[in-house]
Amino acid sequence: MSDINELMVRARKLRDEKDELNQGLKDLNKALKEIDSDIRHYLENNGLDKLSAAGSTAILTKKKVASVGDWDAFFSYVADHQAWHLLQRRVSNNAAVESIETLGDEIPSVTVEEFSDLGFRRG
Repeated sequence: MSDINELMVRARKLRDEKDELNQGLKDLNKALKEIDSDIRHYLENNGLDKLSAAGSTAILTKKKVASVGDWDAFFSYVADHQAWHLLQRRVSNNAAVESIETLGDEIPSVTVEEFSDLGFRRG
């Protein structure tokens, strides 16, 4: 095993490199989002759903996304119609941990597990 100082120096260097790469990725994603928006507008303004140019093809597709305006009404519908398939199976982590550890609630079949996570600060 390497000396702990060597490990810490290497960890810091790798984190610095990762930060630089992530910033570069963030810049690339921003530029790509702007270009995609321009291409989307071009297609929409010209009544196109597909365009090939410069060895690439852009395809405009329609997607549908469900959103809920009134959660009380939605949950009533789910319960009344036994439409549990409309929900995703996951627990809100922060709310469950708070309910169990702070309020002392017993939530059936929900347990809180603790694990070690290594943090790292510069300086």
